[in-house]
Amino acid sequence: MTQDEEREVMAQAAAAHNRISREMDGLKNALNEATANIAAKERLIEELKAASSTMLHKIETTFKDEHDRMRLALIDEQNSHASTRHEADQLRQDLADLSALFGTIRQSVEQFELKAPIKRRGNGGPRKRLPTVTVNPGDEFGSGGSSEPGLPDKDASAGDLSDVPSFLARHE
Repeated sequence: MTQDEEREVMAQAAAAHNRISREMDGLKNALNEATANIAAKERLIEELKAASSTMLHKIETTFKDEHDRMRLALIDEQNSHASTRHEADQLRQDLADLSALFGTIRQSVEQFELKAPIKRRGNGGPRKRLPTVTVNPGDEFGSGGSSEPGLPDKDASAGDLSDVPSFLARHE
């Protein structure tokens, strides 16, 4: 091999060495950049895991709080419903009691008879009883079918008022 050939081989070897050195430097830079990217991605993954854990905890807490609030609202509604149902039962019972009382009063009023007081004559004549007024259901007061307008029949029977005080005592 001649010197020129040796120089040419050396020049080719030096050029190959420079090219390989540049490629290796490029690969080292790419490796360092990839390592830095991997480290950044790992940090991002850890941050996302932490954020995910925090979000999951917040969601679980919110869900539990909302569940508790809904459960309490349901209990309140059930209590309100029971209270309303109890009040309705009380009102039904009061209505039944009032209906019974009204029926008893109506029956007593239907049987009630007013007797006019005995009037004395000022001239010494005989005592004369004024006509009896009877209240009949469906008739206007004082119109019991008498031949005289506004007066009851002379044959109208007198009602017994002895049961009125006992009725009032029962319904006080």
